[in-house]
Amino acid sequence: RLNRAKSLLFIPDDVVSSCDCLPPDVPITRSGFCLLGIPIGPPEFCESSTLRRVEKIRMAVSRLHDLEDSQMETTLLRSCLSLPKFNFALRTCPPSAIQVSTAAFDNLMRDSLSDLAGGPVSDWSWLKASLPSSFGGLNVPSCMLLLLLSVLWTSLVHL
Repeated sequence: RLNRAKSLLFIPDDVVSSCDCLPPDVPITRSGFCLLGIPIGPPEFCESSTLRRVEKIRMAVSRLHDLEDSQMETTLLRSCLSLPKFNFALRTCPPSAIQVSTAAFDNLMRDSLSDLAGGPVSDWSWLKASLPSSFGGLNVPSCMLLLLLSVLWTSLVHL
């Protein structure tokens, strides 16, 4: 038995199909949908979905200054609001579909570190900050670098 309230029919744009055989109250989408937080659909849909995720993270990061404690702000940024908030998108979306949102996330993290440091963070400083703390970094990883490494690893595995 079909639960129509929890049903959605996804028909990609390049597929010509007639939906006459379905009940009229089953929703149909051609743009894409999210299943368990994973955007499924064309690359534009995946990109817009992950950009919305970056905006939610931006809103949370903007509230860090309310703490008025730079050490606590750094800890929360590093442990809660950086990679843990965006890692799921990196692991579940095709890398080619989320390059813009990954760059936007990295810019957000870099701007946040600039605010905490009280001045701009140079490219070299950003690379050092993205190192693990065991190597003297701040453990705020660059998602664009992780994305490139995942593409490289996938390519090597399939050789």
